[in-house]
Amino acid sequence: MPIPETPRLLAGLYALGTVLLLGQALWHYLVGDYTRILLPALLAPLLLTAALMRLGQQETARLSAYLVLICGYLMVATTLPGEGHLALLWLGLPAVLTLLLLPLGPATLLNLTLAPIWLLLADGGLSLPLSLAYLTLVFAAGLAPWGIRHQRALLMATDPATRSVPP
Repeated sequence: MPIPETPRLLAGLYALGTVLLLGQALWHYLVGDYTRILLPALLAPLLLTAALMRLGQQETARLSAYLVLICGYLMVATTLPGEGHLALLWLGLPAVLTLLLLPLGPATLLNLTLAPIWLLLADGGLSLPLSLAYLTLVFAAGLAPWGIRHQRALLMATDPATRSVPP
């Protein structure tokens, strides 16, 4: 059974992301990589704002998910070009993050639309093996939310409490 989506849980996860971004900015400062400090330092307050918005009303919950998605996209887009052989590790993060934060249909459409951008950033070219690996990841990661929706539909269809009994 999936974990219920509570505002406090998601706000806590967003706050944890804020702490991780601040830790990354501090790490770049300590190792002397001063050119890479600015983005995590600027995105940390944005992610904290998303965490506070998640605790608010339902209308702000969707906006907070978009803010987290934008933060994740920016971090991956700046990390991918300089990674070389480790780019494959970072390439799957935008696809999985999108599937976690958005409903299945829009997430799949966004992942397929942004696929050329991520592949160009990761490899510098659209190679066939890398493209197939990315598309396989998008469809395989999409199976989990689809399975959950399918199980809920089966439960609703077979649950005696929800069926109406004819008079």
